[in-house]
Amino acid sequence: MFWQKEVRKAMDCMMYIPTKPLNRFIEKFWVIHDDALEYSAKVFPDGVIQLIINLGAPYSVLCPHGSEATFRFGSLSGERTCAWSVKQDRSCHAIGIRFRQGGAYPFFGIPLHLIANTIVDIELLWGASFVERLRDRLFTASSPASQCLFLVQALLEKAGYNPQTNSIVDMALQYMANTEEPCIRDIASNIGISHKHLLRQFDKFVGITPKALVRIRRFQRSLKLLTSYAESRLYSSALPLSMTEIAYEACYYDQSHFVHDFESFTGMTPSSFVHYYQAQQHRLFEPEYAPIRYYRHNLVTQNA
Repeated sequence: MFWQKEVRKAMDCMMYIPTKPLNRFIEKFWVIHDDALEYSAKVFPDGVIQLIINLGAPYSVLCPHGSEATFRFGSLSGERTCAWSVKQDRSCHAIGIRFRQGGAYPFFGIPLHLIANTIVDIELLWGASFVERLRDRLFTASSPASQCLFLVQALLEKAGYNPQTNSIVDMALQYMANTEEPCIRDIASNIGISHKHLLRQFDKFVGITPKALVRIRRFQRSLKLLTSYAESRLYSSALPLSMTEIAYEACYYDQSHFVHDFESFTGMTPSSFVHYYQAQQHRLFEPEYAPIRYYRHNLVTQNA
């Protein structure tokens, strides 16, 4: 198995990009190990289901409805349509997987809409004895890459060593990726299925409706533009895009549509997010959208 490795020094985080055939299911593996790291961060909707195997101190997740759940051994977070808060008090040591849309189902075998806007203890999904054996192997692994390989073996075992994606979902996702503002009924028609059948397939294999996924992708575009806006106000003399320009660039109908959608996903207005982002400095959980100062190594290929 070959991996591409990217090291983010500021977070003491290594990311591994799997090659074929796993890259059909998995976007990336990440490994964080920092005995001194403490953080409290917001996690925004990104259209991703994420698995965490925890090897450090327990971590807590504050759900939007106000309840707090603590996880000792790991968790699976379903598709999210609102912001969560994550808290780690000490000794952060975890291995995670960001699944591609439609990629998580073969490894867990449950309709993914059942865990939408939910985070589930991994022991409930895989069983306490299986998780204990996996964590024992991860603790004894000689390197982060070896830990990822052990996790791969566990995933393949759960998938019967023959994971498969759903062809209808694959075609729909490809159509959505090539169209900025796709019409869901047109997607179903082009595939040759009914609108209701497409919704059922997304419920089972993705966890949210196609319309919700389109909204999240549009929100993610706006989030990238807003972080660039916040960065430019901090570190550049160039004039940033206005909020109206950001709205249109992200494919919103107008600024009020943008503000309404953004607030529903984050719990704050775009302007409030800019102030939050500038104040946090390394406190956004998703590294793609955090103002992290790190040394990026060239992508390399190594035999794990």
